[in-house]
Amino acid sequence: MEDFQEDTITVQLKKKRNLPLILEIMQKYSRQKYPWLNGKNVIFEGATYS
Repeated sequence: MEDFQEDTITVQLKKKRNLPLILEIMQKYSRQKYPWLNGKNVIFEGATYS
């Protein structure tokens, strides 16, 4: 599921066995501005649903 705000895109990943590893790796890509997304930040997080 994605959530689009004015300057942020939040990507919620479903809970899976390897989610903690994926989130750890994606942290270096979170909260960076991406020119090809019109300068928006991307935040990766675990979903609150399964």
